[in-house]
Amino acid sequence: LSKYVLDAKSYNEEWEDVTWETSDIRQWLNNEFYTTAFNKAEKAKIQTSLIKNEDNSEHGTSGGNDTEDKVFLLSEKEAETLFSNNDERIAKATEYAEKSGVYVNEEKAACWWLRSPGDNSYSAAVVDYSGGVHRSGPNVYGSDDGVRPALHLNLQS
Repeated sequence: LSKYVLDAKSYNEEWEDVTWETSDIRQWLNNEFYTTAFNKAEKAKIQTSLIKNEDNSEHGTSGGNDTEDKVFLLSEKEAETLFSNNDERIAKATEYAEKSGVYVNEEKAACWWLRSPGDNSYSAAVVDYSGGVHRSGPNVYGSDDGVRPALHLNLQS
């Protein structure tokens, strides 16, 4: 998981029913971002991962089909279980992300997208400035939330 929020991106370019599988942010992460962010040696270590796209645990919104991705966003469950508390989930934005439009608070912390759906099929869950997981989430076309990419590395290669 990236230590920082790296860029500002809408979860989806249109306000429409969307899942992680069909989202613009997934396409961007696994194409443009993957191609430009990593060199050949780094790409050789990035595994294709089976991504489980569970329904929203609070609202029951469909998570859609499971996917196979090189780069992904955490789910609401992963965001809760991979960190001990809210403080550990807080992520600061890079200067590039700020210039790209990520809104930051006084401490330079930013909200970051999760791949899980929000309280309906045109919203997505986020982690907020204080590290809280928000299952309702903003509309998918919001663009001042940030991207904190995750991936699985094969350190044996």
